[in-house]
Amino acid sequence: MNSLKKSNRDRYQRGKYHNPYFSHEKHFWPWKTIVVAICTPALVVVGLCFLFSHQAFQIETVSVFGLRQTSKIDFESQVNAYLDSRSLLFFHKSNMFLFNKDELNIQLTKNLSLANVEIDNYDKGIKIKIEERTSNYLWRSGSKTYVVDLDGLIVREMSPSSLNESSLLLFVDLNESEINIGSNVLTKEEILDISNFHKQIGELGITFTQTNINRVAGKWMSLVTSNGYEVYFDASGDIETQVAHLKTLLDQKLIDPASIEYVDLRFGEQIYYK
Repeated sequence: MNSLKKSNRDRYQRGKYHNPYFSHEKHFWPWKTIVVAICTPALVVVGLCFLFSHQAFQIETVSVFGLRQTSKIDFESQVNAYLDSRSLLFFHKSNMFLFNKDELNIQLTKNLSLANVEIDNYDKGIKIKIEERTSNYLWRSGSKTYVVDLDGLIVREMSPSSLNESSLLLFVDLNESEINIGSNVLTKEEILDISNFHKQIGELGITFTQTNINRVAGKWMSLVTSNGYEVYFDASGDIETQVAHLKTLLDQKLIDPASIEYVDLRFGEQIYYK
């Protein structure tokens, strides 16, 4: 008995003694849990990559309705720029799941002369219905040209390629002022008065290439006629009287329009020309 106690005591001291009534459980790494924890996110990432990059989920066609005055080149470049832009770092917004019609709507309205935009998805394409702003003028300041609506508001910058296609009337800012999109360069009243002057000048058979505006020199304006001479006028004055004076001057057969350098109609009954 003593020898048994001595043996157990020695085993206990050597760390080899185990109480038979309290067995120790063996601990194993939870391999299944680890595998599931690793594989599940990996499968999710692979699945998302497949959805975001596979050709089957790409927008292939863009249908546009209502495009009349806006340049087709400018419109397509804006849509393509959005579809080619990055999303989630590695993918493009041309993917049907990453495409956001509200974002495209904002971009088109901001950069083009559009009053309203409606965008709908269908199959593997998008359909865009637009309502254009009524714009009859271009505004050139320095080397840049912009679209101006009938309220005198700068709508967007005109690209050189679309500028060649445009038939809109041209205003030239001789002061080359800094231009901000959304700012007013003319008042609505000035637009109406200038349009009236343009119309009545046209009725006299006079064609012109541009309207010059110089705010610094006292808000004077002038038309550059196709014959090369300028007609200075006061948009806030009596347009009918000014046009009548011009007609009287040109009706004088002794004056050759080709020899005129300028005609100034801004001083009431006094007409100055050179």
